[in-house]
Amino acid sequence: MTQHKNSAFIFPAFINEYPENPFSGLQELQDRFQDLLTEASSLVDPDLAHFDFISNHFLWDELKTQYLTYIYSCAVADVLSEKKIIPAYSAGYSMGIYAALFHAQVVTFSDGLFLIRKAYETIRNIVKDIKYGMCSIIGLSREDIVSLIRLHNLHVEITNQNSSFAFVVSGVHSDILNLLHAATAEGALHTHLLKVSLPYHSFFLRETKYIFSGFIEKMLFKNPQTKIITLVDQQILEDPLVIKKEVIRNLFTPLNWFQTQSELMKAGVTLFLECGPGKNLVKNSKFITGEYQFLKLSDFFKRLERG
Repeated sequence: MTQHKNSAFIFPAFINEYPENPFSGLQELQDRFQDLLTEASSLVDPDLAHFDFISNHFLWDELKTQYLTYIYSCAVADVLSEKKIIPAYSAGYSMGIYAALFHAQVVTFSDGLFLIRKAYETIRNIVKDIKYGMCSIIGLSREDIVSLIRLHNLHVEITNQNSSFAFVVSGVHSDILNLLHAATAEGALHTHLLKVSLPYHSFFLRETKYIFSGFIEKMLFKNPQTKIITLVDQQILEDPLVIKKEVIRNLFTPLNWFQTQSELMKAGVTLFLECGPGKNLVKNSKFITGEYQFLKLSDFFKRLERG
C-alpha cells in the first residue's frame, strides 16, 4: 500500500445537503456506493433502496442521513483502499466515528450500520419527548459563550470547537434559540440552528452509556489498521477495548476538532481529506491557520490523476 505519511482522512457526520455531483465523475465510487446502498437497505432500512441524491434524498430524516453519509464514506474508504492509498491518521468527526472504524477495519460495514441504528435508538429513548437541538456560533470566544450560558441560565453545553472562534452547542431547543439571540446581540458574526433534534456529545445523553455499552460489548472490534485519533482528548486509539469505550463516550462527551487538527499538524500532517459527500470541514479549515491543505474528495482525486 502507498503510505501517505503527511495525510489524514477525516470522516464527517451526517450532512444536510448534497453537492450537485457527489461522485465527481468517479464511476468506481458511484458503483461501490450503489453496492453498499443495496446491502444497507437489506440490513437496516428498505427505504434506502429508493434513495436518490436529487428527488428522494431523505434529508429530513436524521437516522437515514446518518446511514447515507456512512455508506458514502465507506464507499470512499473502499475506493481508496483499492487504490492502495492509506493515510498516516484518520478521524471520525462526530458521528463519522463509525466510518472511521470501518476504514481502519475495526468493524465490518454491517456492524457499523447496526452501531448507528443502536446509538440513535438509545438516544431517542433517553431524551423521550423533550425537544432538543444544536447550533453553531462563529465570532465569539469560548469564554463569551460560557458567560452567556451562565448569564441566562441556559440548559445547553458547548459540544465541539471547530476553530478559535467557532463552536457547536447542544441542549434544550428553547434554550438553544435563546442562546442564538443572545450571541447575536453579543456580536457573533454568524449563528445557525442546525437541522438536528438530538443533543449529541452532551451531558444530556450520559445515560446512554448503560444501554449502548451492553450492545457494544457483544460486538467484535479488531485492531485498527491505521492510526485513529479521538476528537475527545486527541489520543491515538489502538486497542479494541479502548476503541469500544471511545464509541460509547462519543455520544455524551464534548469534542474538540480544532485541537484535533492542531495535534495532527504537530504530528506532521499537511494534507487533510474530507471523506464524505460534503465540504463542511473544508470550509471550516479556512478559520484554522497553518501550513496545510484541506481537500474535498474531487480535488484529491484530481491530484492523484496528475500524479
